[in-house]
Amino acid sequence: EAGIGKTRLISEFIAAATGTNNDELPVVFATGQCVDLGPIGAPFTSIRRMLHELHTAVGDDAFRAAAGGTATLATMATLVPGLVSDTLATSAADAAYVAEAIERVLEELSRDVHVVLVLEDLHWADTATLALLKTLAATLRGAHLTLIATYRSDDVGRGHALRPVLAELERSRDVEFLSVARMGFEGVNELSQELGGGTLTSDQVSTILARSEGVPFFVEELVCCRDQPLPETLRDVVLARYERLSDATRRAVGFAAVIGVHIDDALLQVVWGANLDDLTGALREAVGDGILIADGDGYTFRHALTQEAVYDDLLPRERAAAHRAIAAALQERIDRGDKSHAGAAAEHWLAVHDVDRAFDATVVARSRAGTDLAPDTAASLGERLLELWPQVEDAESRVAASMTGLAAQVSQDYLDAGRYQSALRVAESMLDSAPAADRLDQARLHYAAMKAFRADKRTTAYAHIDAIEKLLHGREDRAARIMLAHTRMDLAWAAASDGQRMGLMSEAFDLVEGVDDVDLLVLLLRRRARAVLQGGDYESSLTDLRRALELAPDGSQARLNCVIDLQDTLMIGRRFSEAVEVGIDGVEYAARTGLERRDAALLYFNHSESLSAVGRADEALAFARRASEVGHGASSFAFAAGKYHEALLHIWADYVEEHEHTLRSLAPTLVALAGSLEVTM
Repeated sequence: EAGIGKTRLISEFIAAATGTNNDELPVVFATGQCVDLGPIGAPFTSIRRMLHELHTAVGDDAFRAAAGGTATLATMATLVPGLVSDTLATSAADAAYVAEAIERVLEELSRDVHVVLVLEDLHWADTATLALLKTLAATLRGAHLTLIATYRSDDVGRGHALRPVLAELERSRDVEFLSVARMGFEGVNELSQELGGGTLTSDQVSTILARSEGVPFFVEELVCCRDQPLPETLRDVVLARYERLSDATRRAVGFAAVIGVHIDDALLQVVWGANLDDLTGALREAVGDGILIADGDGYTFRHALTQEAVYDDLLPRERAAAHRAIAAALQERIDRGDKSHAGAAAEHWLAVHDVDRAFDATVVARSRAGTDLAPDTAASLGERLLELWPQVEDAESRVAASMTGLAAQVSQDYLDAGRYQSALRVAESMLDSAPAADRLDQARLHYAAMKAFRADKRTTAYAHIDAIEKLLHGREDRAARIMLAHTRMDLAWAAASDGQRMGLMSEAFDLVEGVDDVDLLVLLLRRRARAVLQGGDYESSLTDLRRALELAPDGSQARLNCVIDLQDTLMIGRRFSEAVEVGIDGVEYAARTGLERRDAALLYFNHSESLSAVGRADEALAFARRASEVGHGASSFAFAAGKYHEALLHIWADYVEEHEHTLRSLAPTLVALAGSLEVTM
């Protein structure tokens, strides 16, 4: 809960751990402070700061070496201020690539130093940070790596974005939860005597315990004002120090409270609007009295409770004036090209009910979230635009899309973020009210709903394809042809016969002809290769896959998928030596582009199988282990396949104990897989 001592506990841990650990490795710390920027927030706010500290701590050379390939470095450069890359992060297809890049850097750094990462106040984390944390908790594997996160459990109520993340973390055997409890008399007495120089009587300590309810922050504030009448309420306790400040300092602290827990000094100077020497004096007093702490390029409230209490204590007029001044100052930065402040500006404009400016700032923030590979944040910002839409004139021209079109984009963003139920909710809600004229956008909503249903394994998914066919019947424009090609592919996947399947695939190819969409053509070739292979035409399958591999853009996930498909097909044809060569190229490609995790687990498993088939058992065992290591938390199938192949290689080498140990470690995953596939074991 607030004031319980989470930050103090972390600072004491850092102080105790500074130096070396039991492995005699140097310990490197990096902290990211989550900031309350409203229910959505700017993407990766705390992650950026944490990675910046890590970059500074280990040095530029070590950080670059950990990044490895140019693709990973380019992605990290979008997150780390001061890290320069000659390559733009254009190869990353989705937010999962951000997680892959961070995983690689952390895992490589943790080989030589013990990396300790701290994320403070997760209850304020933006949606992109929460999604990243959920992914990293499942997949991050560092040799010497500790990740600590704090949050206020009292602030994480029903519907809070952190709740599903916590539920996921609780299922992980690698995550431990620690609750910080309130203090009893002994704890309050020890802290009070330390703060009060050992001069407090037992009665005074008992009174402080009763008033503070055992919360350390309140104990500290009560001890500081023990020579005066004790405040009657906990709110008065928090404000007691603030109310003793001069008028100028209270005004400065009031502005700071409206800005947030962390205060940018340059922003505070702009909104102050008076003599800067007066501001300097006021800030010195606030720091000297323990209200604020100087922190890098600005200030931080010594405790978030103080910021909240001061904000609540301001008159409505005072709050509104501060919000407006802050919004205007941030808007100036946005207008000069710094779009990173758009999310915060939107929150401040909303606070003064300036809906038009809030809408425009949200449009900019949504665009920035897309650039930052944060589809979850982009979707949430899109939903805000949909909520504000009826209150804004010319909303369509401001967004450059119809309301239906925006909803289709939001649904797709949620799909990209893996939030299928949210995608379905937005799609179905808009379909109920979409104008009849928006036929293409309605089709996109149906397609998003279909994908969401299919992800949930519901047979009703394909009913949406009928709606798409009716909406786009007779249209020959590029967008319609691409959408219809997708539906033909999906129908082919569920076709009852080989003839029907190939007929639908041919229709899809006819629709793609002339639309100049390489990604879609590559996907079609991969799907047709699988279809003709099922029909027994092995050579045609190989031909399609090799053409897809040639067309797939360098640096893309699609190219890696082509390699994996080609490995599979060559193995089916018992062309093991060719599969080995394809695997060698694929492993090099994955390393060069930073695509070494998640889907690369299947690449490693396939390579292990082909190596064992040509008698290279030691190499095969190494790649089987790599497949299970990378697949752990990311792909249960790849993890299980890698472990099982590892067990087979052990028995082949007559390592009976290792064989039995590997099979035992595999059992829980097999049970989970069987349950997800509804298979009775």
